[in-house]
Amino acid sequence: MSHRHSVLVFLSLVFAASALAQRPNVNVQRKDAPTPEISSSAPNELQPGQTVTIVMHGKNFLADAHDAHADGQCRLNSFKFVSLSEIQFNVTAEKLDDGGTCEVQVRMGNRYVNNSVAVAMTALGRQHRQERERQEQAEQQKRDQEQQQKMKDMVSHARDIVGKKWDVKFPNGKTDTWTFSSNNYSMFEFKNGKSQTLMVVIGENDELVIQPAEGCMFTGKIAGGKVTNGESPLPGCSLGNGAWSATISK
Repeated sequence: MSHRHSVLVFLSLVFAASALAQRPNVNVQRKDAPTPEISSSAPNELQPGQTVTIVMHGKNFLADAHDAHADGQCRLNSFKFVSLSEIQFNVTAEKLDDGGTCEVQVRMGNRYVNNSVAVAMTALGRQHRQERERQEQAEQQKRDQEQQQKMKDMVSHARDIVGKKWDVKFPNGKTDTWTFSSNNYSMFEFKNGKSQTLMVVIGENDELVIQPAEGCMFTGKIAGGKVTNGESPLPGCSLGNGAWSATISK
């Protein structure tokens, strides 16, 4: 190989390497544009029928902001990009007695910048709200009173039907006498023949639940001064399983 030919080959390799070095790397991952952020907005409330400019301050706002619009109880008159840290929405609030909210939004790149501003009530709207609140309070007070009266009536009725003494016959055939001791609402404390405490709980429709002994549960219903439909359903109850009954004395 001649010297001239060697030089040409060397120059070709140099030019090729230089071209490769200058070619842009298409595989480089580009960073996303900074996210627009709002730090403050004023005013915080619009008066009914008021036309005002809502000024938002923040950072990373984009000059290509578009698709500005308003939702809720207001309409958008115009939008203005002021700087990378300020945008403006000129809106007119609707004149509604009950007020509402004005939602403004604008698109920047593939993101949205938005904010919500309250629309105040009119004087009539505030009056109506106060009337509604008073009515709701009165209705709630009435419901509470009715519930309290219902509870009082239920406790009074339960106290009347529970009586003072029960002559009880257990499922195993044995008998006992239970004597009333005290009550807390619809929970009635009795003492059995051994002076042991047991609790009689009276529910709706005069149905009852009792734990007469460890591992036992009695159910039934008080009717006509007696326990009817008495049942001892728990297996292994020391007082037996099956039907039980009681005669109640006042």
